[in-house]
Amino acid sequence: MSIETYLLGWTKVNKFFNTGKVKGITAANIPYLHYDEINPNSCITKQHLLALVLYTDNDELCSAFTRTFRRKPYESISKMKERNQEYWNWSKLMREAVEIFGESGWKQNSWNIETKQHSQKDETDPTRFFRGMDTARSDTTGYALNKPQLVLEEFGIRLCGPTSTTRFKEVAMRFSGEDDGIIVTFSNDGYVHADLLPMIDCAWFSNKGKAESETLFMGGYLRIKIETVTKISAPTNNYKKYLKPLYYFHSMLNGTIMSDKQSCKPSEKYYNKLDKLIKYRLSSLETKEIVTQIPDPQYIYFSFAAFLEHQRHIIINLHQIHQYSGGLGELVIHSKSESDGNEKHNLFKEILYQLCPNVTCFTIYTSNQKENKQYVDYPINLHQVLESKHLSLQKYGRKGIKIIIKAIWKNDNEHSWICDALETDYSALCEKYDDYKLIMNNSTNTNVDGDKEDCLVIQEINN
Repeated sequence: MSIETYLLGWTKVNKFFNTGKVKGITAANIPYLHYDEINPNSCITKQHLLALVLYTDNDELCSAFTRTFRRKPYESISKMKERNQEYWNWSKLMREAVEIFGESGWKQNSWNIETKQHSQKDETDPTRFFRGMDTARSDTTGYALNKPQLVLEEFGIRLCGPTSTTRFKEVAMRFSGEDDGIIVTFSNDGYVHADLLPMIDCAWFSNKGKAESETLFMGGYLRIKIETVTKISAPTNNYKKYLKPLYYFHSMLNGTIMSDKQSCKPSEKYYNKLDKLIKYRLSSLETKEIVTQIPDPQYIYFSFAAFLEHQRHIIINLHQIHQYSGGLGELVIHSKSESDGNEKHNLFKEILYQLCPNVTCFTIYTSNQKENKQYVDYPINLHQVLESKHLSLQKYGRKGIKIIIKAIWKNDNEHSWICDALETDYSALCEKYDDYKLIMNNSTNTNVDGDKEDCLVIQEINN
């Protein structure tokens, strides 16, 4: 960055700093992010505003900066961090500017730290944001035969690095290149608290102004839903009808807290689309052959395959699946209606071991707090948990996978169903599955709501 660029940025900052617009930009009170150096309701600083101005007004500098947040092919995370070190201070100021001083429901809704609740906004249509991407200029490499360069590894994504979007699809088209380009549509209506996703409206200070209507995301504190992807070469053919069930599938594997508004109504079409993708993926894994015949649409299949390989930690919230997933839950967990009866009820299905070859940990939440401080439990047969893990080791060679089961105490003086199960079966479990160790931590564990919870960890003895 030249001294001229730096001084031009400061000139713009000084021009805007004493305006009513800037004085009205204050820090949100977000209790979970621990920005201890920034006091709630304090005004945005000149340094934060300069960081934003330099980002929006200098295309080459912006590109060099954002590249340090993206891994190159076969690059380790530590190497990527080394590249980002040069921009450490800028990165810090940018993230603070977006997450603390940006627009979000934290400012629009009143938040009470003690009750950990906020008043909900009126029901409105979700806000959509568009990002044009030129796949021909992508740094990513092919995934397999005929794979498009830009596939989706997540369907509810954390925008950790600086990500510029626009509220107008026509603007996004200008950044998507020629026939190889795509437009990704984001929507912040995916789950409870989705409206708290922080962002910065850059139109009022950017050189491009309202012509681009740039909205900036950064930090990845909350996820944003990918609503659809549109190819420039076929603008009338987008993937919304496939991405919606895939978003629900992703939500079941990451413990997303859904709302009544966003619950998945039972849909045979959703189930059939996901079931077809799962069966084809299992078939390709079992035959271990190069993919030569790909189900249409190919982009969705490759995205689904990339998503499964991207999974490292699967989080299953049984209450969310039972209450909000409709019939899709049967793709992930065993139900009472299956032939095995109640033996495997609530246990995740063994095919997840095969579908997600890089997963190293499963966390299962088996309790949920109701408004009246009563709890609903979804107990699991611990014999079946260990049997499933044992079979996965024999059938798929999956070593070193940790299983964590959590349950809230029945009351302040009475432990959860996990303690009851271990009291009855602990000796039998240890004798039959002597290759595994069961670690029970029930003394000091509390969840984010301050509730006492039991935590059972199951893993191989040599890990």
